[in-house]
Amino acid sequence: MRRRSIEITTCSISVAAASAQALFGGFSYLAVQMDPMMTRYSHIKNNDITVRGIQSSLLSFGSHAFFAGLLCMLMSLIALLFLVKNRTPKFSGLLLLLAGVVNSLILFGTGLPVGIIVVIAGIIVITGKSVVHTPYLPNHDQ
Repeated sequence: MRRRSIEITTCSISVAAASAQALFGGFSYLAVQMDPMMTRYSHIKNNDITVRGIQSSLLSFGSHAFFAGLLCMLMSLIALLFLVKNRTPKFSGLLLLLAGVVNSLILFGTGLPVGIIVVIAGIIVITGKSVVHTPYLPNHDQ
């Protein structure tokens, strides 16, 4: 039976959250690049300068969210692999903390929810009990 089930579960949730962020960023980038109706509709409602600003902002956000999510997902996945193999849980926790901080710094406010989830997972992994097997010593007093 695994003693680190809570740590593995929270680490898996952080990998899933970072994956969702990367997919959201990638899809928003592709949507701006491939949808000509967005440009046509925006020209009708707004002037040309505003439309280019909207497109530039969405392209920038999409690419930043994709790369930050991908980096956070890879770091969280490496931490999960180290945690499952029971090698170094402290290193896994530090890697998760670093991934959450980097994600929050790259995306500022929009990366904060995923960053908080990953940082919480890192704290849980660092503070978790280590697996220690104590040998059975028979009682000789009887």
